[in-house]
Amino acid sequence: MCNISLFKYLFFYTFIFLNVIRLPADSPINILHENAVKTNPVFFRMEDDFILIGEVTIDSENIIIVAYNKSFWGNGRMTGRILIFNSFFQLIGMYGTITGRPRIEGKILIFPFPESDGNIIDFSSGIPSVVRLDGYIYRYESIETTNLNVSIRECIKLNKLGK
Repeated sequence: MCNISLFKYLFFYTFIFLNVIRLPADSPINILHENAVKTNPVFFRMEDDFILIGEVTIDSENIIIVAYNKSFWGNGRMTGRILIFNSFFQLIGMYGTITGRPRIEGKILIFPFPESDGNIIDFSSGIPSVVRLDGYIYRYESIETTNLNVSIRECIKLNKLGK
């Protein structure tokens, strides 16, 4: 008898939490996620797992916002990306295909990889153009580069369709 009451209690409060207590549409994390999707709908979708990591103050004039996006594809694969936003919530660039989610300590992102394989992105001197993580080299892709890639893909798609 007690188990049924406990089940009803948990079900009721879980239902309330999932359906009533939601982030407002204009919350910072939702705005960041929507801006990423609008900027590059090839790489990002609203269905992606979008996790706000936090802010990094590079200097008195430059604050960046760091997020982690996980895209799941139909073939069962996942692509993780570190997204970099400016203080106006605009996506300015990313590091692609990273599988580990970092944490922030000061001006450094620390990843769950062995230190000997590379496990940090240090923003002390700005956004690094190249980083080594988990034994791999990753390049920072500014949003202009990313948009160019999308434009090329769209042109190829339109050419294949005969448009």
